[in-house]
Amino acid sequence: TDRAYLALNNKTGFGFCWGDSLYGGDCSNKDLTRVTDLFGFVGAFVALNRDTGFGLCWAGANAIDCSGKNFTGFTGVFGNGWSFMALNKT
Repeated sequence: TDRAYLALNNKTGFGFCWGDSLYGGDCSNKDLTRVTDLFGFVGAFVALNRDTGFGLCWAGANAIDCSGKNFTGFTGVFGNGWSFMALNKT
């Protein structure tokens, strides 16, 4: 994002965020063990597992919850500002 950062070890699932918490810089309560892909936008992060359809989303001041969404088959995630969309090109 513009003011927050995320580092992830895909093999271990260990990840950490830093930067401005108003821009998603706090992911201390997120379980990233199943993540295969990460996307960052101005104020939000999206973490996905393309194999299982699992999705995890978070932002700073605005709560984003995509835990109930199934991202199976999606080929990309695109965003602008504080919002995003998932695209299935098939």
